[in-house]
Amino acid sequence: MGHSRQLVLTRRGEDPVELEPMGTLDEVLDRFARFNTAEDGSPRRNTMVILHGPGMVVEVPTFADTITQALVTMKDEDYAFIVLWRLSKAADWKITDPQTGQTFG
Repeated sequence: MGHSRQLVLTRRGEDPVELEPMGTLDEVLDRFARFNTAEDGSPRRNTMVILHGPGMVVEVPTFADTITQALVTMKDEDYAFIVLWRLSKAADWKITDPQTGQTFG
């Protein structure tokens, strides 16, 4: 079985430390849905919404009224990264590799 790579989606503003809101939960879910990434009909967890998309699973924490980050586990990088790149460009989000600190977008 291959290695699963994790990435974090955020929206960074002027302050490199402070995260800007990506949107409300409904807005974020709508953004993902435009890129064939959505819930699979399973019951929601108390503090997390799980989305499934092309080659990836996305965990969206729901601790606050606005979403500031999402954790992406890529199961197939060839499919997932292309989708994430297009999504991040359309939504003005950043993709960060937490292992290397490298940021894309």
